[in-house]
Amino acid sequence: MTGNELIASSLRLIGALASGETPSGAEGVDALVILNQMIDEWNAERLSIFAITTHEFTLTVNQQTYTMGTGGDFDVVRPARIERASIIQLSNPSQPLELDIEILNEQGWQAIPVKEITSTLPQVVYIDDAFPNRNLSYWQIPSVAVRTKLYAWTPLAVFTLAGDRASMTSDTFAQVYHHGEPPYYRGRGGLCAGGGLSIMPRPKGHP
Repeated sequence: MTGNELIASSLRLIGALASGETPSGAEGVDALVILNQMIDEWNAERLSIFAITTHEFTLTVNQQTYTMGTGGDFDVVRPARIERASIIQLSNPSQPLELDIEILNEQGWQAIPVKEITSTLPQVVYIDDAFPNRNLSYWQIPSVAVRTKLYAWTPLAVFTLAGDRASMTSDTFAQVYHHGEPPYYRGRGGLCAGGGLSIMPRPKGHP
């Protein structure tokens, strides 16, 4: 969803646009300013909203566990949460195949009796909540070169009208008329997404 799509949906919800209409250039600019002011205020109150960003990394043959965070094996900012994970099979490099894998919790990882097993394709990944870097342990251990794709929560700082495309997390949306709306926007309607839902901040550090 782009900022422009969110704004159009919001204006339709409050009756400023009819179905199928799009905001004019001036309307879009004004609404974008309000949207980003709301995000700025949430950030100032130490609240965060999240979009889903994808990251791809190469798995090393015969290596099971990788650190994810600044300076880690997967050298990106430590995500608040990893929503989904995949393995990218590279047997045909011109047509890489993405295969969804299950993310295990502690109990799921414990239930695997023999962890030191190799295979051409890992089947699951255990992701812990270690800090400052997370640990990701793949099972089965890859015996050939593959890549992993992670769908991670990333704090959303600003929207542009046509550029930035954000896949919103399901927890990002909620009824702002009743929950989490910054004081400046209470009673002013704010900007609401389609279907009666609107961006809502999530407490910083929430899993």
